[in-house]
Amino acid sequence: YVRAGMEGREMGSKEGVSQSRARPRGRTVLDWLLIFAASGIFAALALLAKFPQLDIAWNWAGALTLAMIALLTTCGIALWRTTRFR
Repeated sequence: YVRAGMEGREMGSKEGVSQSRARPRGRTVLDWLLIFAASGIFAALALLAKFPQLDIAWNWAGALTLAMIALLTTCGIALWRTTRFR
């Protein structure tokens, strides 16, 4: 099923390519209006938002950052040893 979808076919179709996928349709005007309206709402809300006042303990933030980088490095090396990124 997944392979057929990745190849642009539908599972069980006789010719391999369904009629709905033979000629892909573009987006309609209504689709674009909805996209622009949703994007405009997000942009307007972003302009109205205010940054919160946060008191950050920089020692803990630095320790967590170092731990995260160490974990990322360790997992990356383990993945490279296992797969050689192939």
